[in-house]
Amino acid sequence: MSVILALGDSGWLYQWLREAIPQFGLLRYPIKFVVVALFSLPLLGAFGIARFQAGTAAHCFCDLRAVCLGLVGTLGLMAGTLWFAWRYPFQWDEWPATWQNGLARAAYLTVFLGLLFYMTPKVPPREGTRPTTSCRPGPLTRRRGFMSSGIATRSTVKPNLSRLFQIALLVITWLDFMTHTPRQNPTVSRTAYEPGLLRISPAPAHGVSRAMVTPAADRKFRSMAVSEGLKQYIGTRLGLFSNCNLLDDIPKLNGFFSLYLREADQVWALLYLSGNTNLSRLLDFLNVSHITAPGTLFDWEIRTNFLAFVTAGQRPVFTDDATALRSLAAPDFSPREVVYLPVGVGARSMVTARAASARILSSRFTAHGGEIDVDAQEQSLVVISQAFYPAWRAFLDGRPVPVWRANYAFQAVETPAGRHHLELVYQDWHFIFGVAVSAATLLACWIWCNRRFFLTRRSPGI
Repeated sequence: MSVILALGDSGWLYQWLREAIPQFGLLRYPIKFVVVALFSLPLLGAFGIARFQAGTAAHCFCDLRAVCLGLVGTLGLMAGTLWFAWRYPFQWDEWPATWQNGLARAAYLTVFLGLLFYMTPKVPPREGTRPTTSCRPGPLTRRRGFMSSGIATRSTVKPNLSRLFQIALLVITWLDFMTHTPRQNPTVSRTAYEPGLLRISPAPAHGVSRAMVTPAADRKFRSMAVSEGLKQYIGTRLGLFSNCNLLDDIPKLNGFFSLYLREADQVWALLYLSGNTNLSRLLDFLNVSHITAPGTLFDWEIRTNFLAFVTAGQRPVFTDDATALRSLAAPDFSPREVVYLPVGVGARSMVTARAASARILSSRFTAHGGEIDVDAQEQSLVVISQAFYPAWRAFLDGRPVPVWRANYAFQAVETPAGRHHLELVYQDWHFIFGVAVSAATLLACWIWCNRRFFLTRRSPGI
């Protein structure tokens, strides 16, 4: 079932489940469903080998039949796969490498099953016992001597020779694993990961400003390849490509994540996929202080018109999401004067702030929170240019207040007149609940595994 689910929309099951249970769509890459098979198949194999080792000579015929049928069936599937690859090749397929790899896997499988069959000496059945009906050889089998040749030889294998077979089985497994595909994961020396490689003065800082890799530089990094891995990675670090900014503690606009926030991802698409090159007002709002210099990959151009990470006093404009997103890309977007709030979530009826004179006295941010001191002459909005997510909570002078989604994908909090202290805290109760469930499950498993110890201690001594 996991393999069928891994086919995604090309298989009928995943598409049906996603329509019936929308949460299935949270799994971005259906190929991850093969993890179930990857965990289950080794366990099933371990049970099979345990049964194989615990059997007696009476089960030899069944074991031989199962091994032969499994070998023939798997070799047939391999042959069918090779024929399909030869008959319907993909654009970048290399047929010589494909058939050579297929023959090598067939050879490894044959040797593996042969060693598996002969590696364990069988215990002869107890005197007076008879094999089960399903494993009892028929007349034809007895006439041809199946039970007196190979099976008997297997049942009398010496323990030392059996140990050699077991070692050979591990060697074959290792060889199969190491040769089934070319080495895909290159390595570099650890000097490539030393922090402080890129030095920008003044450097962007968390909660202050950001760097931005231009769309042209980002496309170049995605397609560029250098034969020497160390130089390749050093280059990507100097250009702050992907997540390489983390080692130098430099915040930037984009990155590579396993999950993306929907609204923030749409803003990213405006910057990198729309083709619009007149987005300086949006870059100001996003606190871009450094941007890749035109025609370069590793040089940085300093911008001076960017806004602070936290601003206040803008006039609220209530609009739908599509209009707000288009307004961010408009040449006349003025983040210093207006902030777009969504309609239909209660903001229009609850937010009473207007354009006001307000100052941000100080702000301090970490990965999971922030503190802001604001002074306003009247009711005003504090706008924070970090991505909106429901897990963020706001506390104004210790009292919980709503966090509004502002400028399509960011945050805003309404504050009354006067001087106030605003605190933002990330509290993901769903994550905490998941941790509690995992901890309870681990505890239950530990108690179950050690139940004999607890039962022994509770039982009276003899």
